[in-house]
Amino acid sequence: MANETEKHPAPTTYLPLLIDMKGKKTLVVGAGTIGTRRIKLLIDHGLKPLVISTSTSAEVDQWASEGKCLIIRRKFSPGDTAGCALVIAATSNARTNGHVVEEAERNGALANRIDDPDCAIQIPGIVQRGKLQIAVSTSSASPSFTRQLKRELEERFDEAYEPWIELLYQVRRRVAERIDDPARRASLLRALAQEPYLERIRRGETFDPEQVYQQLIAQE
Repeated sequence: MANETEKHPAPTTYLPLLIDMKGKKTLVVGAGTIGTRRIKLLIDHGLKPLVISTSTSAEVDQWASEGKCLIIRRKFSPGDTAGCALVIAATSNARTNGHVVEEAERNGALANRIDDPDCAIQIPGIVQRGKLQIAVSTSSASPSFTRQLKRELEERFDEAYEPWIELLYQVRRRVAERIDDPARRASLLRALAQEPYLERIRRGETFDPEQVYQQLIAQE
């Protein structure tokens, strides 16, 4: 008779993290529909993934011709994950995906497989507006709802957020570099966040970070 732990296993707890992958080796095995999306995700985040696949989509071929990824046209072989920080198993063969993930984890890499909802590493839906990133996940409970929620967030956080967040970043850098007093820095940044720059950006206005900084100082 199964014990209570076997009948009711502990739920998986996923910890959301942002990881600096700059300069790290990444590998995607398989370049079908989902594999192509994963490759694009890595490229969009400034990485140049290695792609191992017997066939590739037209998009992946184009990215390779532009130097955005590297392609090795063959099946996965033992040793392919060596030195990788992140490995994504995206083939249509569950056994192959299992081998990829097992080897990657032995080598200390973060490893995701597209056909395992309980995989230790999950890739969420992402809403990207420049430096603003919003990750959406239902821990594989409902991918369709994840996609729906992502669409709603993309409408809520429109394209104007990219220049707005960049302005916040540039002004914050100036405050941090030029203002020594922590309380004064905090006060200036609160004042900046309360200004209606986002709505003005939506109306087509643009702003010079140095001028915005000087205005903040003048309004103290």
